[in-house]
Amino acid sequence: MGYVKISKGSFESNFDVVSAENIAMIKENASNAGIEVTYIGDTANHYVLISMSTSTQEDVQAFIEAVSLIGGGAGSVNCILPSGVASSVTYINGGALGGD
Repeated sequence: MGYVKISKGSFESNFDVVSAENIAMIKENASNAGIEVTYIGDTANHYVLISMSTSTQEDVQAFIEAVSLIGGGAGSVNCILPSGVASSVTYINGGALGGD
C-alpha cells in the first residue's frame, strides 16, 4: 500500500501519512485552507482534510504528483506543499466535508 507523507514540521519526526489508494477526487478546500481528498470505500465515501493556514492550487498539484509517484506501489513519498507545512490531517468516515 502506498502513502503520501505530509509534513507538519519535519518529515523525520512530525508528519502524517495519507493513503494513496482508492482516491476518487483531490481538490482545494472551498475556504482555501487545505486539501480535500475523497476516497471510494466499501459502503461510504471517506474523506481526508489536510489543513493549512492558506492553500493554493499548487498545493493540490504537489499532492497529485506525490500520489502519481507511488503509482500503485508500496512505501511512501514525501509531499512538499508549496504554501508550507500542514497544521493537521483529519480523517472523516462517511458524510461530507463542510464548506462545499
